[in-house]
Amino acid sequence: MLRRDSVAHFASVYIANATGVFHSWQKASDREQARIKLPHLPLLHFERANRRLNETLRQLSNSHEYMAVEHESFVQDADTTYGKLFQFLGLAPIPVTWQSAKKVLPDPREFITNYDQCLKWLENKDDRLASMMTGFYARYRAAQPARLTSFLKH
Repeated sequence: MLRRDSVAHFASVYIANATGVFHSWQKASDREQARIKLPHLPLLHFERANRRLNETLRQLSNSHEYMAVEHESFVQDADTTYGKLFQFLGLAPIPVTWQSAKKVLPDPREFITNYDQCLKWLENKDDRLASMMTGFYARYRAAQPARLTSFLKH
């Protein structure tokens, strides 16, 4: 299942890993809505990994039958999405009776305090990630002689 909004996708996974709750079937008014600030570097890594996965799936579609399902479309109209899935699989459509609740999809700006900033980070993700990794590597290399000297003294 693909997500159009990488920031909302990362926030969903980030919250699920922190809380152990992977699906929210209650409206925000029925539960306390947490507000979070997302860390940028894990977001960049997450988006990059998802981009590689999606590219691999697109390449597989050259030799295999493949149906992409967008999370946002599924949440908005699960019946239509299931209908397309049945058709893709060559199955007769059946009424969707196993899903009685609708998934909640709040506006990400309601619970991600730095949503717009995260979007800007992802606009230039390759440049930012390369810059951060170069800076990290430079700091790591600069620290190595001191660590080696410290190690040799012991």
